Amino acid sequence: MAKNNKQTPTKQKIPAKKDASVKKATHKRRVKGTSEVDNPKYANMDFMLSLVESAAKKEDEKVNKKLAKKALVAKIIEEKDAKKDQKAEEKKAKLEQVKQAYLEAQKKKKTEARKLKAKAKMEAARAKLQPAAPEKKKKSVRFA
Repeated sequence: MAKNNKQTPTKQKIPAKKDASVKKATHKRRVKGTSEVDNPKYANMDFMLSLVESAAKKEDEKVNKKLAKKALVAKIIEEKDAKKDQKAEEKKAKLEQVKQAYLEAQKKKKTEARKLKAKAKMEAARAKLQPAAPEKKKKSVRFA
């Protein structure tokens, strides 16, 4: 069997880098208080108390912020509801006003009609009681 000289993508040789890639090690500096937090046995009591107080203060601030936001949202919702109710009341009052005006107009119309009817009756009764004055006949003049 003859060897295959054809290179497949998996058999390709990758050229080695000639430059050395060595980085300078940077050591982390010790931050005061971290080891005390890691091992509370060796911690300073005042430091631990201040740590707890600061954490509690942050938590209180968060809670107060949330409560303030909730109060603000509730206030906005309340204002919107009040505005909606006020608009509904105004609309209701306007509708009532229009209704009253319509009823007044109807009443006026009825009274006017009643007055006209009564006036017509009176005229008819007067006409019956007083016979109409006989109309004077026009004199006929003949010119000769």
